[in-house]
Amino acid sequence: MKTLTLLILLIATQAFAQKKHFADSAYSVVTIDRDTVDGYEQTLTRRTTQSYHQQVYWEDIHSDHPVDLLISERNVQEYYSGAEGEMGWIALTGKISDKGQFDKTLWHDSIEANIINYNYEYFESVLYGCCASLEAHQLFRYLDGKPMLRLTSPLYTVDIPNTQQKRLIGFLDNSAAQGYEDCNDSMMAGVLTYVDTKTLARQRLVINFKDAQLYDSLGVEMFTKIGFSPSQPKDIENKRNDADLTLWSVDGIDNPNGFSNFTIDIYLTDDKSLMVKVPVKNDKLDISRMKSKYFTFSLR
Repeated sequence: MKTLTLLILLIATQAFAQKKHFADSAYSVVTIDRDTVDGYEQTLTRRTTQSYHQQVYWEDIHSDHPVDLLISERNVQEYYSGAEGEMGWIALTGKISDKGQFDKTLWHDSIEANIINYNYEYFESVLYGCCASLEAHQLFRYLDGKPMLRLTSPLYTVDIPNTQQKRLIGFLDNSAAQGYEDCNDSMMAGVLTYVDTKTLARQRLVINFKDAQLYDSLGVEMFTKIGFSPSQPKDIENKRNDADLTLWSVDGIDNPNGFSNFTIDIYLTDDKSLMVKVPVKNDKLDISRMKSKYFTFSLR
């Protein structure tokens, strides 16, 4: 009997000690409307859902105190029966615990997207492909919710070990790049983006075809992979894969100019004659000596 009494007392004590840190509630809603488009009856379905994601991030690599972030996600999706694609908008709000109950709004944004994926270092919006355009991803920082880059390719990285210096690299296919920001080139192959994760300084290399016939024959989805070609022996020796490059030749040197002595190799097709090699010098995409029989290059 004494053991049972003690157990009940312990459970009661723990329950009393627990304090509610945060609580919220919301409804998920679906509406279905009928409409007539070009003489055909269609249904428009609209789904609204509310969810939350908790994430820990560090403001810098030297911080001993991680920041606890709560992200509120309100997702609205619409689609017509018999039509291709799904339209979506997602409102995100990031809150931190100023007084212990996620009572301080850090940032807010509304994004055209279908889903949000949460990764360790960033979160990404996904906009489904439609009508011959590829699925596009956009990466954002937890720190302030600001966008870093948009891409249809996998993500590639270059970093200087034992520093905070890191660069993200991605390729945006012409089907998803058209109309994005100032990219409206009529014979565009795609856009390479190179971004500083700390300052958000971005460089974009726009690649355009010279010949309309070649452009028409290759069409959309013109991308195979990105690779890196370092020139320093230490970087060549320690290169492990094509997705990430670590510059051990400048280990511990916290200087952006350390991003030098390598090229970003863009394989647009399996035909190596169409590969584009982009030199990086002092943290800049250096196109001053880039020449191609098939392409023109410009920085935006």
